[in-house]
Amino acid sequence: MRANKARQVRPKDTRLSSWRRGYDTDWYKVRDRKLAIDPLCQDCLNGGVVTVAVEVHHIVKVLDNSELRLDINNLMSLCKSCHSQRTARGE
Repeated sequence: MRANKARQVRPKDTRLSSWRRGYDTDWYKVRDRKLAIDPLCQDCLNGGVVTVAVEVHHIVKVLDNSELRLDINNLMSLCKSCHSQRTARGE
């Protein structure tokens, strides 16, 4: 007979949907343009490694300055790993 393990309950995600956080059609157009201009991960390149970028990161957070949300100069092309690391650090 198997011992009952306590079920891990995840707290409900209280964040707004991505659409309500500003990731709308305009965002995806700018995101695609940024990846076309800079198709390689900028963090990896700084470390001498060539990696395809698949995500776009806001340098100044949208919460800190929403006016920069669609400013291509406020964006970095990153690979999934580098973007996850920056997000985990709160960047």
